[in-house]
Amino acid sequence: MKEKLKNHYTRKFGETIFNDLVSPDFRLKAENIKRKGYGKEAVDNQMALMINEDLISEEQRSKFNWAFDFPGWIGELDLNKEHRKEIMLIQLEPHVEDYDYQVVYELAESTGKREFGIQENNEKLITRSTRPIWDNMTRLLTSQEQRIDIFKNKNTSALYSILEKIYVTDMCHFAPQGPTTLLNQLPWNKIRSAVARKFMFEEIELINPKLLIASGLPVIKAVTKILKGNSRKQLLNPSDLTPNNYKSFPYLYEYEIRGKKQLVLFMPHVGTINPSNGTFWRKSVDNFNILLREKGVLVN
Repeated sequence: MKEKLKNHYTRKFGETIFNDLVSPDFRLKAENIKRKGYGKEAVDNQMALMINEDLISEEQRSKFNWAFDFPGWIGELDLNKEHRKEIMLIQLEPHVEDYDYQVVYELAESTGKREFGIQENNEKLITRSTRPIWDNMTRLLTSQEQRIDIFKNKNTSALYSILEKIYVTDMCHFAPQGPTTLLNQLPWNKIRSAVARKFMFEEIELINPKLLIASGLPVIKAVTKILKGNSRKQLLNPSDLTPNNYKSFPYLYEYEIRGKKQLVLFMPHVGTINPSNGTFWRKSVDNFNILLREKGVLVN
């Protein structure tokens, strides 16, 4: 398994970036989770290989400086367990302004110690992350009672017991370095989908999560296509949840993949909060947590 994981990561990121970020026991080297200058040559070399994989053309590659998102996790990937991590969260692509490569949403050990402190804000319990993703994920995975323990009692050990279950990765691991408007200069949906077809299913099998979360409509479409042909049973649909301002979310399926059962959750985008998804993350998430517990997806 160790060699399979390493091979997967080096095919996507190359030996230099893999060795810079991952220790022999498959922990992330948190001191290296954002690289600028040092990693440019490694990224350029790896993007040339993406041409060989028919994922991007030389003309497209040469127009931009590129950046990578490396998957994020806290602790080690336990190669001796059935599930390397219990929960696998799939996002879109890197949004990198200044770095050559980084760990997705900075989910790594020392970053956790720095950013995942605990505070109360206007009686809303939040993590002290610069992004709402970890606040949202904590809300999704914990009951109200657990959150009182974590935040009001400032139980950082309980918080980390949640975060350590999560592995976060991207549908596409590379993107132009700079503002997201640069994606408009490329056939980005086509490129992103091609990368997902090339690497995503293998990554799911290697991590083998108990629960796979597809976050946002483009990721949901990609995961649905990749898993097409495998039988599935619907466990939850949007009408099961109130209040809910979505018609398309959430869905929970149990897939049968190569003789193994895989829970797959289709959700609103986890990484942002805006008026269109605020109802879910601020009003519906507690009720949804209860539904997931009733289905045995989450346990204390």
